[in-house]
Amino acid sequence: MAHKEPSNQAKKDRELFNAIAEQYCRKDLAPAHRLARKFRLEQSVAALGNITAPDILEVGCGAGFSADYLHGRYKTYLGLDYSEKLIAFAKSKNRRAGADFIVADIAQHQSKTKYDAIIMIGLLHHLEEPATTLSQMIKLTKPGGLIIANEPQSGNPAISFLRWVRKKTDPSYSEDQEEYSKEELIKLAQQAGLTDIQIYPQGLFSTPFAEVLLPFQIIMMPLSKFACFLDRVLEKYLPGILSFISWNLILVAKAPKGPGHD
Repeated sequence: MAHKEPSNQAKKDRELFNAIAEQYCRKDLAPAHRLARKFRLEQSVAALGNITAPDILEVGCGAGFSADYLHGRYKTYLGLDYSEKLIAFAKSKNRRAGADFIVADIAQHQSKTKYDAIIMIGLLHHLEEPATTLSQMIKLTKPGGLIIANEPQSGNPAISFLRWVRKKTDPSYSEDQEEYSKEELIKLAQQAGLTDIQIYPQGLFSTPFAEVLLPFQIIMMPLSKFACFLDRVLEKYLPGILSFISWNLILVAKAPKGPGHD
């Protein structure tokens, strides 16, 4: 297969994340924000509870904190990101037993290794061809394995406006991003050939703590704990209401089984 050059958007995003790598890592180092980011990850990968000692690939792993947050729940973990600086941080700070990290672009990555689950937190909306990339991920997944993504949703106009403001005012926030509706995520997954597609709402009060670095951690920590508690309750007991107002949507789908799954 011929080597494919990274897209202009991929190059632009790589340059951005290399430039903001240190600032980006602070979100997982500050206690209040670390709590919210771990909560978002755990809610996103709840389906992993049905798999014993999974082999996990995280695409767009950033500084690799998922290897820390999920430590003890996987057999192997491979974090993949195209930012050299973020992967360098991951290797120095978040290497755990069974965990490793590589610099790579998923659009070009090829491997004989097959995974029980591929996870992505806020990745698809950075991609120019998300359905094609999901199809590529199927080739890296065991038959019937899970593909899990947490993505910004477009259902809440107030949140969409806040994201637009952030794009215009925060130089560390990429402008080349999309928001998805439930229907759009389902269509993407269907186009890629995924099966058993499920969509869950995620995050209302806790998401700002996961995304924006704030001062006064002593004050922010109890607020972040309370926000995570409220979201845990909403996501469990009121998903119907939350699906119209949440910041994010979780996509959980399966790679096809049988012939045609290479």
